[in-house]
Amino acid sequence: MNDIYSYKDLVVYQRSRELTRLVYAVIRQLPPSESKNLYDQLSRAVISVSSNIAEGNARIGTQDYIHYLGMARASNAEVQAQLQACLDIGYCREEDIEAAMAMSARVAQMLNKLINSLRRKMIIDKANKNYENWDK
Repeated sequence: MNDIYSYKDLVVYQRSRELTRLVYAVIRQLPPSESKNLYDQLSRAVISVSSNIAEGNARIGTQDYIHYLGMARASNAEVQAQLQACLDIGYCREEDIEAAMAMSARVAQMLNKLINSLRRKMIIDKANKNYENWDK
């Protein structure tokens, strides 16, 4: 297993950056009339995914980390909804949206696994702490 020294080492962070590139390929296809609507909303949401992963990783406590990963997960869901809207309205090429949706689904799965792993770690750490103090 590789050591994680920075949020940049996290595969989920790296995939969120790929998601950003894919979403911006979709955004570039939006008509100028959407520059203040879907464009702004979608760009903020997709940037929020990687930003929250990074910020959570920099937090001191595991609970804070999980909180920020939850915000990244929510932003990722927002990206999926907005991509679906682009598809429904017919603004963008279907293959570009499908590529972004597939990466978004992958990021969601990775975030869920990381959150669950951190939750298990918290439970184990608490149990170990209780065990160490059982006879005191």
